[in-house]
Amino acid sequence: MGEKPRGNPYAIVAKRSFPGEPADAVFNRLRQWLSAERAKIVRLEPPVKIEAAHGKRGRAAGWAKDARKRISFEVREASGGTHVVATVTPAWYNAGDLIHMAAKADRNWRDLLEEAWAAAGGGGGTYPYAAFAPPEWAAQEAGASKKHFRGLLLFFGTLWGMFSLIALTQTLGFYPSRPVAQIMLLPATIGLAAGFWRMASGWSDWREARAHLRGRRG
Repeated sequence: MGEKPRGNPYAIVAKRSFPGEPADAVFNRLRQWLSAERAKIVRLEPPVKIEAAHGKRGRAAGWAKDARKRISFEVREASGGTHVVATVTPAWYNAGDLIHMAAKADRNWRDLLEEAWAAAGGGGGTYPYAAFAPPEWAAQEAGASKKHFRGLLLFFGTLWGMFSLIALTQTLGFYPSRPVAQIMLLPATIGLAAGFWRMASGWSDWREARAHLRGRRG
């Protein structure tokens, strides 16, 4: 299936054959697909290799289908058709997300590659995907629990801070003007939103890991 790309904790490598298709035709279709995906071509060696940065830079979830990642296609013409090797690796700043969320990236990025294969002409004889750094569900369960707990602390800690500040202003008889009050509410709003997101995300990840662990033990 190919070697694991160096410097990445996670990668997907897949092969697809296109019987009866010339290499340049498959290469051009893959290039058109990357352009349609608004990917930035970073390496172009027609008709044997194309590499692109795919996805959005500001995407918070590094395992998402549209998260920033590197996709490369190596095209080789052989007897009877063309063979393509695809490698997908996360951007360096998203790599940490894949330590505990490899299963989600595995599912999302396989779907993405299936779209690429369809755009390239379908092909056939797909070899099994190789996903490096498979998910450790016990580690994900522990990490998700911590994430949920920290979200609880942030959410209710922010609420406590808000009510304490209100009580203090009433005790001191200090009533800030509307602009000042709005500025004071801004960090509280951010804290509540971030805490709620961590709680919900941690709970979802914990349930997913728990389900896999129960299935394995059963």
